[in-house]
Amino acid sequence: YCESIYDVSPREATQGAPVGLLWASPSCTHFSRARGAKPVSKQERGLGWMIVRWAALVAPRVIEAENVPEWVTWGPVRRGRPVAKHAGKYFLMLVEHLRTLGYEVEWRVISAAPYGAPTTRDRLYLIARRDGVPITWPAPTHGPGTQRPFATAGSCINWSNLGRSIFGRKKGLAEATMARIARGLVRHVLNEPAYLAPAQSTPSQEDRRVEVAGWIAKHYGGVTGHRLDRPLGTVTAVDHHSLATAITVPLQDLTPEETAGGHVVAAFLSSYYSGGGTATALNRPLPAIVTKARHALVTVHIAGVDRVIVDVRMRMLSPRELALCQGFPADYLLTGTVSEQIGRIGNSVCPAVACAITRANVLPEWHRHAA
Repeated sequence: YCESIYDVSPREATQGAPVGLLWASPSCTHFSRARGAKPVSKQERGLGWMIVRWAALVAPRVIEAENVPEWVTWGPVRRGRPVAKHAGKYFLMLVEHLRTLGYEVEWRVISAAPYGAPTTRDRLYLIARRDGVPITWPAPTHGPGTQRPFATAGSCINWSNLGRSIFGRKKGLAEATMARIARGLVRHVLNEPAYLAPAQSTPSQEDRRVEVAGWIAKHYGGVTGHRLDRPLGTVTAVDHHSLATAITVPLQDLTPEETAGGHVVAAFLSSYYSGGGTATALNRPLPAIVTKARHALVTVHIAGVDRVIVDVRMRMLSPRELALCQGFPADYLLTGTVSEQIGRIGNSVCPAVACAITRANVLPEWHRHAA
């Protein structure tokens, strides 16, 4: 049914058949921290009561529910604001109603990365059973203590598109964005071994030996970002992840013209790491900078070679890349505008976690069928 859950009759929908599993993902936007100070809706927050309705009317043998971790604070709302002293009251009432109906209930916060998704997305999962079989929480399959490493954000990137240079744009990037990229460049390229793009996807610049070092930049709060050899941070309905890349060439490959002032990366860095001031062009005296410099160009040591950063590029992650990081297969159909696609991905459930929890709690006959 593509309908409001309030308009669907559980008994009519199930037509009298026994219900083995009910998956419920009540709307999370009116619980999430990402909402900030916006007023919350009683109706949106009240969708969790539909779990009780379905449990009472069609008695699913197993119920699995998912929401943001803040769901445990579900309580009354007054004038568009949660009542602090009653935080968690409704969530505990939900649990008590289910137990009254004969269910054993457990819940916990789970990250998607240990179950194979290339994202660290944390969500609250609730499992309820009324068949006498113990609730089972799936064991992690990826990361420390397992036989598989975490899936990485870098594996989901389309490296044939590095985006536009952050320099010379008709409309310059915001100062805060430039500062964030500068911090990421220092942290993830200059001060630690850089994550390098696959060699076959490296763009050619006049047949010079070009290397592309990349990292994820985040566009909210004071967060800098993270490396690409780890899972992506949580994907939300409003995208805030971008791919930042530093394009480097060996120092000895630069022409005399380029070392005389053809590159502005060092000046860009000096704007944020010299105790303040504005960016300084390379044909002017350069303020003190915290990274080593040769001819006013920042260098980075990669694979035994001193390299010069000749450009820095940045672009937002595409819906396809975000869907891959969320754990959806590459052929999963995405429809609608870019913003609609990102919104749906951000509000989706990581398939890997849903699969792991369901497999751990499916009915015995389902096990036999799968075998």
